[in-house]
Amino acid sequence: MALGNIGTIFRQGRIRQVNNAIVEEVFVRNNTSGSVLISYADRASNGMTFINSLRLNVNRNTVIFDAAGRRLRIS
Repeated sequence: MALGNIGTIFRQGRIRQVNNAIVEEVFVRNNTSGSVLISYADRASNGMTFINSLRLNVNRNTVIFDAAGRRLRIS
């Protein structure tokens, strides 16, 4: 996948939003908690692009949407 197609992360107050991230791994502890490992592009001030990974701890209050805007459960 080209770097331009990998999602980017935005901060909106206390919330961080990642659009078009690549899901690398999903770990389900039970039906309501676990973690999701994603990759996203981070563009530095000098114009260089870096690929970063982020492990998200997920619980019943976490909201994840697919590309079509449908809500997904971790399980």
